[in-house]
Amino acid sequence: MNEVLIYTREDFIKILTLLKNKTKYIELVIPYGDNENDDLVQFLEPYLTTKKKVKSWTGTKTKGKSSTMYKYEYNEQDEKKILKFLHNYSSFFFHIKDSDGFYNEVKLTEFGDKDIAFFDQKGNCLFYTTTHEGLAYTSLVL
Repeated sequence: MNEVLIYTREDFIKILTLLKNKTKYIELVIPYGDNENDDLVQFLEPYLTTKKKVKSWTGTKTKGKSSTMYKYEYNEQDEKKILKFLHNYSSFFFHIKDSDGFYNEVKLTEFGDKDIAFFDQKGNCLFYTTTHEGLAYTSLVL
């Protein structure tokens, strides 16, 4: 997996474009709780296959309170609707410059602190985030 830096909305759109026609399922994690009123959770509800409490998920292990993981599976037509919905966000997060001019800080967006991972037909991870830390990784060629 290679780290992905997201500086602009265009970087975010590029990621969504790369995921198109490759994703079979998504895992969405609400850290340290649950939020069934979340707009993405509500939108994806028809595709929900599993909901469970977890202390580890792609890219993350915790020792504290459990988080809620939602797994969504869908077909190719549904994928287009889902990726289009994700376009409503400005990004998962943005890397921003600190006072020394380095991209060492993260700015959360309306996506919140949710973590998301995209998997292919064989269960291989294509892309995932550890959003609150501003981390994103992909196995796709950027």
